[in-house]
Amino acid sequence: IAGVHATAISGHSGSTLAAVSDYFPENAQKLAAEYGAEARTTDEIIADPSIDAVLIATSTDTHSDLIEAATAAGKAVLCEKPVDLSLERARSCLANSVPTGQPVMIGFNRRFDPNFGAMKAALDAGEIGKAELLSITSFDPAPPPIAVQFMDMISGWNCLGPRDCCRRKTCWKTLLSNQPPMGLRAQNPPISS
Repeated sequence: IAGVHATAISGHSGSTLAAVSDYFPENAQKLAAEYGAEARTTDEIIADPSIDAVLIATSTDTHSDLIEAATAAGKAVLCEKPVDLSLERARSCLANSVPTGQPVMIGFNRRFDPNFGAMKAALDAGEIGKAELLSITSFDPAPPPIAVQFMDMISGWNCLGPRDCCRRKTCWKTLLSNQPPMGLRAQNPPISS
């Protein structure tokens, strides 16, 4: 996902990709070189007063701490979902970040997807009837490298499993119907080798 975000940031006339950080420094160096940025540590990026915004696309267990550190350092934040696996910790992050006055946005990007917008408008206008059942099948183009899968299992993110996918699908369902789901079912695929 880092490449997707790097392309978006670099391609926008109002932004500059200044620095990249990654758990694997060689990944940061490669991405930084591709986009003319610097490879730096997360702490260096947060401490740099010339950087006014950060995008957080790390494992879920790091999101709250990074949001708090970045907002405390005066930076705007765009963070991948979810804020945390713990609702209590997510609320604590909110309480700690709001007083900084820095904007924080969580990346529920389907809200801005034109296809979802068109479907939502058609549902709201009654053009396609009343939604009774929403069944979503979604696949990423490929599983992440096994090392990332292992790190994600340790952190609790589970990039291949129901916790991530259900979160995403729940957002879609709520967006389209203006109602929370009545129930969820997910099946976790086996981890590839």
